[in-house]
Amino acid sequence: MTGLPPLDLASGPLLVAIGPGGSGKSTAAGRIGVPVISLDTLRQEIGGDAGDQSVTPAAVARQDALLEEYLSAGTAVLLDSTNVEVHVRAALVERARRYGRPIVALRLLPDLDTCLSRNRLRPPNPRVPDDVLRWQYDLAAAATPDALIAEGFSAVHEITTTL
Repeated sequence: MTGLPPLDLASGPLLVAIGPGGSGKSTAAGRIGVPVISLDTLRQEIGGDAGDQSVTPAAVARQDALLEEYLSAGTAVLLDSTNVEVHVRAALVERARRYGRPIVALRLLPDLDTCLSRNRLRPPNPRVPDDVLRWQYDLAAAATPDALIAEGFSAVHEITTTL
């Protein structure tokens, strides 16, 4: 992985990874050096399987509670999930604003073939169906730096990943 940006973590930002499955979000999250809230990990904790989509509502509720804890404490935290949908990001921007915290997008968008290849290397259950991954990819591609700033993000960093 290359392209990890220098980040102002003293301001207690909400760092939001944005990218389709297989884009390198979790790998990048592990290298930033702040607490990470991972939707896959929460699904694992709640339902015993990171790929169990049936527990996603409970995992999101737990994610939201954890976000509230970090934001209210002014502690930097990284949200590791796709975050490709505008309404999901809008809720995150609003939450960060409520606590006066900066919100920083970490956009990961290697080429589609790279995402598909990485996804195929995953075990079957957490593997994202190709059509869903393509949908995620298209939404992530539309989340350009200019679009993310217009949505209310304080800053956008594009992170380059390699196999």
